[in-house]
Amino acid sequence: RPRWVVHKLQRGALEGDESIETLGGRVLDVVHRLAREHPGEVSLCISHADPLQAAWILLDGRPHKESEMSRKQVGRAGRLEVELDGDRVVSTRYVPAPKGSSSSGRLLP
Repeated sequence: RPRWVVHKLQRGALEGDESIETLGGRVLDVVHRLAREHPGEVSLCISHADPLQAAWILLDGRPHKESEMSRKQVGRAGRLEVELDGDRVVSTRYVPAPKGSSSSGRLLP
């Protein structure tokens, strides 16, 4: 089988490939570090869709399966907002891209 097929069937099964837990965990590690280093402040983390998607799966407590990567998708220019109280996640909220944005993520006049 081609490597991408194996990757899509079971993330983390290939050498050098990351599981959903590892991929999302990297994002959440940064989020928690920012919260510790900047308590009471608003921080912004920017990432590609797959790491954000994996983090969302972990935050929701969903199964770590490839099907979950497409069930609730982080769209282009969408935001996954995470509110913390110390190291405890208080809330998560997905905010889609503003209406009227193009496929490139830019707002249209």
